[in-house]
Amino acid sequence: IYLIPLLMTASPARASRRDTKSMTLRECLETARENNRSLLAAREKIEEAKKGLLETAGNFLPTVSLGGTYTRLDEEPRPLPEPLMPPDAYTSSDRYNITGTVRVPLFTGFRNRAAYRSASKALKIAEENYRKQKNELEFEITRAFYGAILAEKLVELNRESQKRLEKLMEQTRTLYENGLASRLDLLRSEVQYSNMKPQIIEAENNLRMAQSSLSLLIGRENLLILPEGGLEVEKIDPELGETLRIALERRPEINLILLQKSVAGESITLARSAAYPQINASYNRSFEHPDGMRDEWGDRWNIMLNVSLPLFRGFSTYSDTEKARSRLRQLEHNLEQLKESIRLEVENAYYELVKSEETIAALEKNVVQAGEAYSVASRRYSSGLLSSLEFMDTELDYMQARIGLIRAQADYITAAGRLRMSAGGEINK
Repeated sequence: IYLIPLLMTASPARASRRDTKSMTLRECLETARENNRSLLAAREKIEEAKKGLLETAGNFLPTVSLGGTYTRLDEEPRPLPEPLMPPDAYTSSDRYNITGTVRVPLFTGFRNRAAYRSASKALKIAEENYRKQKNELEFEITRAFYGAILAEKLVELNRESQKRLEKLMEQTRTLYENGLASRLDLLRSEVQYSNMKPQIIEAENNLRMAQSSLSLLIGRENLLILPEGGLEVEKIDPELGETLRIALERRPEINLILLQKSVAGESITLARSAAYPQINASYNRSFEHPDGMRDEWGDRWNIMLNVSLPLFRGFSTYSDTEKARSRLRQLEHNLEQLKESIRLEVENAYYELVKSEETIAALEKNVVQAGEAYSVASRRYSSGLLSSLEFMDTELDYMQARIGLIRAQADYITAAGRLRMSAGGEINK
């Protein structure tokens, strides 16, 4: 059955004491969007990328800074010899200075523009990563949800089979007491009945594990989720070629590499910008006390135009540019490889869906036939016209046919979910 491997640190008895809650698939998906830790972390990546974009946007704006100093001299300064000092001259060992600066970038070799575009692409990459994780999580939840339903159905079928075998054992005992069945027939029925107990225990344990796996996926580990619903198969009839086209357009992985290629292109611009001149303008205004030999605040200002032209950087500009180009070529190869991988994934999911649909059609007929055979065998055995071995074989065939059918239904639902995920979302029915 479809179960997600889970390291169970708690014993079954301890797990069974958790609170339980019945949930539909839609409720499980909605709960996971708000509680799954991996998805929440991916959502925070988007917020982080938004702040990074805001940070790079600030590179286009002037920067304003304000600073101040206080200096205590060991003795009062004497700018002139004592005889020449004016009588009203002010001297002090305490010096104060306050300076404000406005700096405006005029030309950065297109570095700021490339950084802003890279940050914009980083935001889109974070959003595509979130969509990718959400698609994968929804598929895993769907698989775990129907895996739990399948496990529950298997428990029910095993218990139902146990009841039929108990009835068989009682019938065999009655026939044995009336001389219509052998001691061997009675022992066989008792052994068959006893063998059902470990099978039921295993089925119940698988059910608890499936429910716990579902709880973990939706971020509600404190609850034991009881899936509401059945294994009703909603048939879809996708066209393989159209599904492949949709997958290559919608898959987040494709968009991720395309965005990464765009970022790599901006990295080339960033590397080249180191060889371009850097031009900045700045305006400074300062206030000082004392102002010369006067007991007052004096102010001064200046405007500067700074031009920096790198002449030689030890081939670092060339090497950085070539490394960026190499990353771009790597992404182009990765993109083609990813497309081939997606094509294979979609084809496998498609043919798995077709196989499951054909299997269901065959097993539905098989279940009907096995049920009729069991009814006939039950009547004949009650009349002493059929051996216990033949009757148990018929009961086993009926049980296996029903198990095969519900597994095939779960396979179909899972295959349909996998095909949707491999196509990047909804597919044409």
